[in-house]
Amino acid sequence: MFLWVSLIIEDSRETPLEGIQSKLRNLPSELSGLYQQLLDQLSRRQDVAKMASKLLMWVVHAPRPMSVEELAWAYTINNDHKSRSSVDAALIRDFHFNIKLCEPILKLGDDGTIRLVHQSAKEFLAQNDAYCSADTSLKFRSPMESAYCMAITCLTYLSFEDFSMEALTRQFYAHHPESQNYICYDPDQDNPGSP
Repeated sequence: MFLWVSLIIEDSRETPLEGIQSKLRNLPSELSGLYQQLLDQLSRRQDVAKMASKLLMWVVHAPRPMSVEELAWAYTINNDHKSRSSVDAALIRDFHFNIKLCEPILKLGDDGTIRLVHQSAKEFLAQNDAYCSADTSLKFRSPMESAYCMAITCLTYLSFEDFSMEALTRQFYAHHPESQNYICYDPDQDNPGSP
């Protein structure tokens, strides 16, 4: 009951005063109806719908809550990116604005992670993973499609040039210069164990 009331209040904050009466007359009586109404509102905003679909996919299907930065990278990366520097830094830096657009379904937790407003929202979205708005602007993928999309994004990130063996070795030695004197195995040398 309190969740329903708090979602109604949160959702009404952006409503102009003259629209409050209409909003109150059309309140759903159950939480699932309210979630449906919130999703329909997101789908009516073309600038938000596609972004919300992708964010909700990550938040619902990720094995653990993600930080704002993790979710920003997951949202922003595409197959054209080859390194962290090829991603527009402003998109990562300003990502918190995307979260604001998805309120009240998404919330920033006290621990800095992005979460659904309540476990019941996750259950609703999981049960309605085939949800598609009338204009198809807000669409949820099945768990299998979501896993595939998330895997491709993670593999793209891990294949960045920033994570090549050479880059990681340079980064390690930059932070631990004393380690350069250690004998290391170099697979390119014929005689393992010699520097």
